[in-house]
Amino acid sequence: MLTTRLAQPPDAEAIRAIYNLEVTQSTVTFDLVPRSLEEQVDWIAEHSGGHPAIVAVDASGARMTSCIDAISNPAA
Repeated sequence: MLTTRLAQPPDAEAIRAIYNLEVTQSTVTFDLVPRSLEEQVDWIAEHSGGHPAIVAVDASGARMTSCIDAISNPAA
């Protein structure tokens, strides 16, 4: 069973591990440099308001993450 909740600073290392794998081994992000733990903690803090980061945790404690970022439209 999965439970979902808002991401918290203690989730930073698990989220960072997932994200950095995609940075170094895929093309799903435009980031080229893996995040440090401090950068990931900051990212969680930045995504705690209107567009929060959410984690899903299974019974073993494994985490998955999702976040919907605001879309910037400079032409609007």
